[in-house]
Amino acid sequence: MVRIAIVGARRRKQGLGEFLARILHEQGADISAVVGSTKERAEETRLYLHEKYGIGACAYGDLPSLFAADSKIDAVAICSPHHFHLQHLTQCLAAGVHVLCEKPLIWDDRENPAGAPRLDLAGETQKILAGFRAAGRRLFLNAQWPYTLLTFRDLFPDANLTRIKTFEMGISPPAPGIAMIPESAPHAVSLILALMGPGAIETIEAVYEDAPAQNRLTLSFRYRHARGESACRLRYDCTEEFPRPTHVVLDGLRMDRVVRLPTYEIGFTDGKRVAWSGDPLKSLAADFLKAIEKGPAANSKKEDLDLFLHSKFIEQLAVAVEKI
Repeated sequence: MVRIAIVGARRRKQGLGEFLARILHEQGADISAVVGSTKERAEETRLYLHEKYGIGACAYGDLPSLFAADSKIDAVAICSPHHFHLQHLTQCLAAGVHVLCEKPLIWDDRENPAGAPRLDLAGETQKILAGFRAAGRRLFLNAQWPYTLLTFRDLFPDANLTRIKTFEMGISPPAPGIAMIPESAPHAVSLILALMGPGAIETIEAVYEDAPAQNRLTLSFRYRHARGESACRLRYDCTEEFPRPTHVVLDGLRMDRVVRLPTYEIGFTDGKRVAWSGDPLKSLAADFLKAIEKGPAANSKKEDLDLFLHSKFIEQLAVAVEKI
């Protein structure tokens, strides 16, 4: 049985830690520990997960305390706020555990003094990937949207997903401005990489449709890849609505996400019928567990390249938005 610790396992605002803890538990993993910002908060989370899902975990105030007390943890799911990811990834790497990390892998939202350099996201990602490869450990990013492509094929059986000419994704993030990038851009980037493979983002145009409020952002660019070029557009319309509206349009064929509450059952619709395909997070979690159960092994070169390009593209989009 895979023993997993969850960092940030309580959904206080919008994190996925609670859902991931439940899903991994249901799939047979031993949720051995929860890590919070303090020991007291971790204890609250431990009690909550035990009462709600029957998860029997120990509570720790930080990762070093966990690793000092329990040397048999196999993996850590990092669901903490994104500005803690680099710190937590570094600690997990030192402990020699596998990691499933919430998106984005690394982010820099510090209040930097004027003229201070931004954290090199792609460079830091390369260092982390090299470390996990040398240690023979898997590093997964919580990129769920590629798992929805099977449903897209079900809704649009005649679609040719090998030759996408136009791509659009719309999401409604909870916070305006540059904060929309780490919240929403990783979804689109993961889909672009899954559909078109490695490539290069070119000629980015970033526009706030409602300046100066910065609640509605459109990013347009061309993606050059091995099979040609694709015109891409990302639409972000800030809202507190939950579940947040989300859609994907591939060559004019639109698929919208639908969520059935309170069970949070996920489906997708073409506007005529709904395919209740299941939660893509469950598929990703299952793949993570399978990868660990195969025994110690590093990511493939393709997986590492995708993670590197993921960080690089997020950084490019963020820089374009900052220049508006």
